[in-house]
Amino acid sequence: MVLDGAVDDGIIPRNVARGVKGPKVVRDEAAYFAPEQVDALAEVIAPPYDALVRIMGTLGLRWSEAVALRRQSVDLLRRRLRVDVSLENDGAPDKDTCNAQRPTIARVRGDA
Repeated sequence: MVLDGAVDDGIIPRNVARGVKGPKVVRDEAAYFAPEQVDALAEVIAPPYDALVRIMGTLGLRWSEAVALRRQSVDLLRRRLRVDVSLENDGAPDKDTCNAQRPTIARVRGDA
């Protein structure tokens, strides 16, 4: 793509990489913590960050989604979290994520 753009702009005469196939991408399955590991990690972290570790470790939220959670995201009666926004690197809300179109409703397990 970059080389095609350079050809179009007259910077290089031809794309020498045209027709060359890239290496096959091997995707490893994501590694997850076991529930016991999440609990052990959360126990050694001071409040209120222990709750953040539990939420991220249990529900699999991304950092940008977890730190964007607000009180209105929490439904204690139904034990659910609504994830419909994430934060950009500068802290501004990013509503152009796929979650903004179809929010994630995460059911939080109980201790009972």
